Amino acid sequence: MDLSSLGNGDRVQIKASPSDPTVDGMYIIQNITAGPSFDVVTSQTFPRPATINFIKKAFGAGRLVIEGNIIELVAVDAGSAPTNALAFGIGDSNGGTNPSPEAPDYPNGDIIIRNNKVRYLDGAFNSGYLGYGSDISGVKNLQTLNNVIDCAPSNPLRNARVGAATYFNNLTTKGVLVQGFKSDAPTKTYDELQTQADDALVMAFAEW
Repeated sequence: MDLSSLGNGDRVQIKASPSDPTVDGMYIIQNITAGPSFDVVTSQTFPRPATINFIKKAFGAGRLVIEGNIIELVAVDAGSAPTNALAFGIGDSNGGTNPSPEAPDYPNGDIIIRNNKVRYLDGAFNSGYLGYGSDISGVKNLQTLNNVIDCAPSNPLRNARVGAATYFNNLTTKGVLVQGFKSDAPTKTYDELQTQADDALVMAFAEW
């Protein structure tokens, strides 16, 4: 690609030839100079010299706040719909079918999703409906907090290939905690203050 089109803060995918795990990955450009040349921060203290096969600009959100929205999903029955409805989605394919490599950086930067309400259109609800609250991937730092989520599928707040994810106080309209879910291997739900307090209470009774 034409390196003159790059600037400080741009995200690029760099791949060595032959492929080298100490070099291949996603980087943020720093200190671009005439020539052109630029610096990047690597995960290796002293990376090996490498022949660069290609440098590809990645398009993503550097910093994004999604706040104060009311989203009404179309109530579609799972038995007849080929795809899931989705309130908030951020991906990392960058126009391709395969995810962009993350380390040492990510296609997307810092994402905050807070104080939103997600429900079905006109308050309709059925346990067989599709519709997730969020599905986020390729993000360096994700915070999802204080949202009201009324979605039928289990684990309606999902993420994959994320550097650090924090979920806090996401509830249904009935006040039931909605935990974040890591959908790539190894799958898990994210602990937060309420789940830690519940676990401590159970352990206290077990020791009593």
